Amino acid sequence: MYHSPTMMSWASYFIRFGSALFVLPLILKLYTPVELSFWFFINTIVGFAMLADSGFGATLIRAVSYFKAGASYLPRNKKEYDEIDEIKQGEPHFPNLVNLLTTANRIYIFLGLFAILMLATGGVAAVWNIMSISEHQTDLWVAYLIIIPYCFAMIMGVKWSSFMRGLGYVAAEARFGAFQGLVRVLIFVIMLLLKFGPAYLIGYMFIEAIIRYVYLRWFVLKWFRNEKVEIKEKNKFDPVIFKSLWSATWRTGLLFWGAYGIQSGTSILASQLSDVVMMASFLFTMRIFTFLLNIARAPFYSNVPTIYSLAAEKNTMLLRKKSSEYMFIGFAVLIAGALGLGFFGDTLLGVLAIETRFVPLTIFAIIAITEILDLHASFHATIYTSTNHVPFVIPATVSGALIIGIGFLTIPAYGILGIVVTKFLVQWLMNNWYAPMLSLRFLKWPLLSYLYQAPVYGLQFVGQIFRDNLGRKR
Repeated sequence: MYHSPTMMSWASYFIRFGSALFVLPLILKLYTPVELSFWFFINTIVGFAMLADSGFGATLIRAVSYFKAGASYLPRNKKEYDEIDEIKQGEPHFPNLVNLLTTANRIYIFLGLFAILMLATGGVAAVWNIMSISEHQTDLWVAYLIIIPYCFAMIMGVKWSSFMRGLGYVAAEARFGAFQGLVRVLIFVIMLLLKFGPAYLIGYMFIEAIIRYVYLRWFVLKWFRNEKVEIKEKNKFDPVIFKSLWSATWRTGLLFWGAYGIQSGTSILASQLSDVVMMASFLFTMRIFTFLLNIARAPFYSNVPTIYSLAAEKNTMLLRKKSSEYMFIGFAVLIAGALGLGFFGDTLLGVLAIETRFVPLTIFAIIAITEILDLHASFHATIYTSTNHVPFVIPATVSGALIIGIGFLTIPAYGILGIVVTKFLVQWLMNNWYAPMLSLRFLKWPLLSYLYQAPVYGLQFVGQIFRDNLGRKR
């Protein structure tokens, strides 16, 4: 039977499909091109604010997974990882888990305030062109102001979400996310039928973020209570744990900034176009790809605690097999989705009598190939960073800067085509090969063996899922 974390993550994402099915057509019909551009650009703005997390969330998941597996120390780098003995699965190290939580409490207050500062400066600069085209539409500025506390609530929720994931409760988090997603679809449909603007939708998102924060906090604290663990000093700061976290986090944080430039740089550049129709078309296409990528990532990232635990135990052979299974499903989803949308997407929009279209097929194909290669590299980067060594900082930050810099220069002559070609070439030359190479070395997996064995593991996994399902039906 398929893993429940993956199934619940997919359930959450398919609830979002309901948003695409019921909410998106209404938005496309009711909003003006400039309102569409603002709405689709919200993801980029929120992603910018979430950079304030600076990689602490990803490092927390890894730290919680280590301590829950029984580790008494979090290695600061690959050298320390190689030197420590493999962990024997046993009782969680509760003192370290408590100290990790209380240390994170202090950290995330500062991160939330930093997010507010980022939105008040860089965020305003990024959205200024859209606001100018709208002649500084009042409700759009109100919507932007609501985004600020919304992002603060999201940042504060990252700490609790990371603990849940590290403790292995990915399915529980996804289940709650699926419930919230279902309610959001219903509320959004009602609001749009009443012709409410973006500010009302974002206002509901803010309320939802607060509810999510309260639930995640309650769940983690309940886990400690069930384990008969008392948290006496809620603001205790453990410098040893912080040093282990910071050793990987500052690199991960820079990596996230570079990844943001890579993933969202094209949207930032597109938002500066004077052609608001082309802007809306590109941002719409990228929003759909984001949805596809979220589904494709679910099998792998919902099982990241398993990946980290196997790495902590140094169970290389099982790590190869499990990571291949999760990656295979992800690639199948992304490739099938991209082919379907590329050939039939505009036809479907026409049937729905929606004027907005995807970008032209040539540009769409370049985007699809780029995202597939990037997904492959991100999977392997996650596997390798299970060692707590993050060597991708320079390639990511340089790539992000090059994409934005070169893209800015190519826009006047080549428009959107110049942006997507720039991203494809930069990624191909700098990142698409580097993370897989390091990951395969870590796994002691020769390239030819990987190219053969990884798909075989994936196909066997899919076959086992079908056999299990058939067996249950009988």
